[in-house]
Amino acid sequence: DQGSTFSFGFQWIQDNNPVDLTNWTGHMQLREKYSSTGWVAEALSTNSSMTLTSSGIVNVTLSKDQMAIPAKNYFYDLDLSSGDFRQTLIRGNFTIIPEVTR
Repeated sequence: DQGSTFSFGFQWIQDNNPVDLTNWTGHMQLREKYSSTGWVAEALSTNSSMTLTSSGIVNVTLSKDQMAIPAKNYFYDLDLSSGDFRQTLIRGNFTIIPEVTR
């Protein structure tokens, strides 16, 4: 919802075991189009809008200020990196629904 804090989480499991994300970094961006040069919202493990755990859990929180963006459909993906290895774990559409109560 536009202007509301948004949180979600998931666990990365590989070969039936959680991936230890200690010392990994995470990066997620929302963009209007795949080809957009700028992003409208971003979550990073380096600024506490994304947390990564040793049990493979990724938690993302976008603040109400980050979610105060125009209501429309956006595209996103979430990458995790360790050294030279980079993996896109999830991607898709992200729809902001207009705020009614102000």
